[in-house]
Amino acid sequence: MDSESPLIILHLLEPGGGGTMRHVLDLASEQTRCGHQVHVIYSPLRLEPLFAPQIENLKNVTLHALPMRRAPHLSDITNLFSLIEILRRTQPDILHAHSTKAGMLARLARLARIFVKTKIIYTPHALMTLDPETSAIKKFAYGCYEKLLSPLMHRMIVLSSYEYDHAIALGIPRSKLVMGLNGIQNLPPADRKAIRRQWLAAENDVIVGFVGRLCHQKHPELTIAAFAKAQTESPNLKLVMIGEGELRSRCETLAHDLKVENQIIWLGAADAKEFYAGMDMLLITSRYEGMAYTFIEAIHAGLPIVTTPVGGSDSCVIHHQTGLIVPADINDLANAVLLLANDPTILDAMRFAARATARHFTLAHSAELHHQIYCGD
Repeated sequence: MDSESPLIILHLLEPGGGGTMRHVLDLASEQTRCGHQVHVIYSPLRLEPLFAPQIENLKNVTLHALPMRRAPHLSDITNLFSLIEILRRTQPDILHAHSTKAGMLARLARLARIFVKTKIIYTPHALMTLDPETSAIKKFAYGCYEKLLSPLMHRMIVLSSYEYDHAIALGIPRSKLVMGLNGIQNLPPADRKAIRRQWLAAENDVIVGFVGRLCHQKHPELTIAAFAKAQTESPNLKLVMIGEGELRSRCETLAHDLKVENQIIWLGAADAKEFYAGMDMLLITSRYEGMAYTFIEAIHAGLPIVTTPVGGSDSCVIHHQTGLIVPADINDLANAVLLLANDPTILDAMRFAARATARHFTLAHSAELHHQIYCGD
């Protein structure tokens, strides 16, 4: 494959939101700008309202709707044949699958043998077996599935050393693995004072931010519990929750029970890029990650990060320089938040270091790295 020639690239994804959708939208736009012919296959069943206009407004990108469900379903058989038909018509150089379901369909489609020139690239965006609360039976089943299908792909792109080591442990050959990198464009300028006025924040209030779906993976209950613990010792702390999901009601109940509902600002499914400037730190309590975009956006915004040791923390957070990596424990997280909240000097130093680190995580850099992976042997 000539690295200088335009490619026909087909992205396949099942998630309709979050970092996976964000990644595909950004990557498809940049690849189109670079002269490649880009197609995106997405699931209208899973498309979140925040992302619906964005995918519909993609310029010079051909869209294909495929009604994929997250869980295994009989419709997977129909979707597989539909995918094969799209591949037959488009004859892409690259089929880049994003997420577990897309990775399964893409690799099974390889068995059809009718698009032999196409390279299968698979980015799990956090292997499902990374979830520490997944049952042993499910971990074994998913691990066997990933290992069994690995010969059918050209490369698996992992986004952190945590995920790389985990993939090796599952039995995926090292020759199939390559380290990827997410990146974003520069964040738009924002008025910190105006944002904080909107939140009715006082001058001395310290704003802790949470950005992510309110779901099992992101563990928002731990964020609220750790914040409540820290807030008892530092009453000027406030928490901004950006995200929506099935745990919203549970999170609100927990905030009420812990008596911090008046210190939490719920913004729902908003564009976090518009609000980072009003925050003083970001708190990430995910159970597992591949490479969360919130890490990258935070360092671009110059936000220190308090996080658990998940994928992405090893790439974006330099412990005691751009943030703090601590165990997924209420007391440890609360103490980390208090350490930053009570020392403006540390906060300022971390802001500077975060912005310096951000230059490695640009969209142009990410797109170039993907191109090298696509064109590699």
